[in-house]
Amino acid sequence: MLPLAEEKGSPLAVSDREAARLLGIGKTKLRELLKSGRIQSARIGGRLVVPVASIERFLRESITP
Repeated sequence: MLPLAEEKGSPLAVSDREAARLLGIGKTKLRELLKSGRIQSARIGGRLVVPVASIERFLRESITP
């Protein structure tokens, strides 16, 4: 199965609200992760977006063997 960011028709970035939903966390926790740099974000106009690849990278790095 392809990572979400590579699936045909999947968005490259999502809103902060959608990123929190995908991770199953609240917006406050997501803001902490963004501020710490563990998850990256970008501003497009006045809108904050989170690259799906950044979410996937965070999850890969967070998995403990």
